Amino acid sequence: MTFRLQFLSWLLPLVALLPGAPVHALTLHYQAVDLPDTIAGSDLWRYDYQLGGSVGSFESVNLLYSPMSYSDLDLKSALDSSRWSSLVIPPAPAGPADGILSLTAVAPQGASEQTNFALEFIWLGNGTPGAQTFELLDDSFNVIASGSTVPLGTPAIPEPGSLPLLAGALGWLAWQGRRRR
Repeated sequence: MTFRLQFLSWLLPLVALLPGAPVHALTLHYQAVDLPDTIAGSDLWRYDYQLGGSVGSFESVNLLYSPMSYSDLDLKSALDSSRWSSLVIPPAPAGPADGILSLTAVAPQGASEQTNFALEFIWLGNGTPGAQTFELLDDSFNVIASGSTVPLGTPAIPEPGSLPLLAGALGWLAWQGRRRR
């Protein structure tokens, strides 16, 4: 009986280290660029984006734009159609529904790949446009991850769930070994 308990006390932390559900470490960096205003009374801007991370086939990345701050969304850079499909839905101020830039991976995107694209818009808010919310959806349109864009040049922060789990399992193993002495 004692041997079985000792065996289980060493086995459980090792099971915690086994890979489980896939981890999605998606990063979206942006740079806001103020453009010359072509229409009086409108404030024209462009976001230059860098998307990095692993995205599977038919998974989608949705960027969300509030109708209180954005209008006239226009995707300005052509994405490789063999890799991405794109859809722009403008914000609906009467709704009020968020505007969406949806990018769907036609082919899987590797973790080391980077996709660059640009979106022009009319800024309705005060000051400088900032970060946007994004969602990663699986091929059944379920949200599997979400986050916020970060300014270009800001280092990506590792996913919070992976490192504490590993540290906790290793700490528990060390505590078990020390307890035996």
